Amino acid sequence: MSCLIVIISEAEVGSMVRWGYRFASASEEDLTVFVPRGGRTAEDPRSFELDTEDESDVIPFLGLLRETLRECIASGEGPELSRRPMVEIRGGVFPDRVQAVLQEATRCRANLLLVPKTDPERVDRTDARFARQIFQHASCTTILFRPGESDGKLCRRILVPAAGGRNSLVALKLGLSCVRQCGGKLVPLYVEPDADDIAREVGEQYLGQVLRRAGLETDPDHILPRVRLAGDLYQGIAEEVDEGYDLVIIGSANVGTIRRKLFGTVPDRLVTGHNPLSIGVIRCARPLTERLREWLEHWLTLAIPQMNREERIRVFEGLQSSSRWNFDFLALMALSTTIAALGLIANSAAIVIGAMLVAPLMSPLLGASLALVQGNFPLIRSASRAIVLGFFVALSIGAVIAWLVPGTGMTSELLSRGGPTLLDMAVAFFSGMAAAYCTARPTLSAALPGVAIAAALVPPIATTGISLASGEVDIAQGSAILFATNVVCIVLGGMIAFFAGGVRGYKGRDTKPAWVRRTLIALVLSAAVLAVPLGSLLLAKFAPSIPGHAEISESLQADFDARLSSIPGMKCLGADATLIEGTMLIQIEVSAARIPTAEQAKDLARIAREHFQCPVTVRLLPKVVVEGSVHKETTIKWIDTPAPE
Repeated sequence: MSCLIVIISEAEVGSMVRWGYRFASASEEDLTVFVPRGGRTAEDPRSFELDTEDESDVIPFLGLLRETLRECIASGEGPELSRRPMVEIRGGVFPDRVQAVLQEATRCRANLLLVPKTDPERVDRTDARFARQIFQHASCTTILFRPGESDGKLCRRILVPAAGGRNSLVALKLGLSCVRQCGGKLVPLYVEPDADDIAREVGEQYLGQVLRRAGLETDPDHILPRVRLAGDLYQGIAEEVDEGYDLVIIGSANVGTIRRKLFGTVPDRLVTGHNPLSIGVIRCARPLTERLREWLEHWLTLAIPQMNREERIRVFEGLQSSSRWNFDFLALMALSTTIAALGLIANSAAIVIGAMLVAPLMSPLLGASLALVQGNFPLIRSASRAIVLGFFVALSIGAVIAWLVPGTGMTSELLSRGGPTLLDMAVAFFSGMAAAYCTARPTLSAALPGVAIAAALVPPIATTGISLASGEVDIAQGSAILFATNVVCIVLGGMIAFFAGGVRGYKGRDTKPAWVRRTLIALVLSAAVLAVPLGSLLLAKFAPSIPGHAEISESLQADFDARLSSIPGMKCLGADATLIEGTMLIQIEVSAARIPTAEQAKDLARIAREHFQCPVTVRLLPKVVVEGSVHKETTIKWIDTPAPE
């Protein structure tokens, strides 16, 4: 492991090398000084000995580098230094200096990377952009360092604003290591708004919590906590700096505390102003998940057309208005459920499809997807309310219609929604992706009706209500699972499509709010739990050899054929059986002139009960056959007879 210092110009050598050597000594790691120069032709980086006097065109200020490093080694770093860092100088010419630094950090296994902060008004803007890119993309702990008049020869006092975020904790530990080896003082500073007479006590208590969280015990020889009462962060730091410091180390983008707005980033005026001390902005090592997400976002930006600002505003406004529970949503929900329920009872697929087109549930589901990607709590709250209330309205209407329509039986349209499988989960997931993608692209809005048909939302709820009112608990359970599967998978699929299309959360927030992470975990776990029964039904349908599948014997099949043949117009087309939680479920396909009754299914269940010797449930899946015939065609001729005179 090592500490890596990046040098761009000769003016940075003295302060950067001395402070870098102190950091390496404090961390008990080796030191690598890397000088990347820009050029059109790439050259392999070269290593230069510290004890020789040869010059090189690769590093014009190689002599100054060697002299400064020898001075650091000769000066010693205090009695607590357990080992001196091994020093290495490397340099080269690279067309892409950012990539060269990242590769060098990987080669030397850098734990700490020191990059110079340059003023874009005084140097080439490419140098300023180069430092910013390194600070953003390096995976190890990185310090964006602005050398000041304090060139690192002395380390009497180091100031660290302590906000409590992970970056400020790293800054505290690094600063304490430096002052311990040279007998200096670390001053953790907390800026508290001067709101009342107990403001200082509140700041002191919070600062003590931060130090305990960092694992730093109160040490009067090295740690001197300080609380400033000021209106803002910069004012508090500026007042403290006037008392004399050699270095300020500030954690960048501190998150995870309620005070992150005070300590979010370093004010640019503090970094670029005329201040005699050196300033370092530190960012802790980036976790693997953060790097993978950044790579994914970069790949998506190149591979998929991203929505511009106007398109994102249009999508947000549209989904925000259509995801609210209001009279229009209630009216469409009631009408679509009524149409769907009547179509299910009438066994008409065309009517059910029409109900899918009227249903408004897709909008709040997409609104929930957008809210989870953005971290938008008001939107997820209104969308969830619309989904829950819409579900109960549709469930109630389905049950009422089943109660009002006499002789309601289990039609094939109802039965088909009582046995969902993993295929339905896949359909819902990709339908959510398609719906979100079409919503984000105005030119593709014509495809939304097709998506609404593919992702049926209201028919499963209506089926649940009708089945509960008819006493068919198994069908109601299956259709409820189908609706839950559609909701979960549509939301997850919509999230992926919106994220791929360029929707992101607030840029000033590095991590998603806790409720977003918890909701996403709950959705993924729900999908995993729902996949268990859906997968078992799919395997039972397509893999007869799986555990739980039962064979229909020839004798039982003959009994079924005989019993069904005795019913006028009914014939057995096929049957299969599956053992589910101790109950044998038998599904029999029949052709019939009219819808079978529940008594006919119970009669067949009694026959199967004697065969399997366990509880049996029989589902009749009818294919209604309508016959019409003419045996003899008769022609009737009308003869006009004159009326008598």
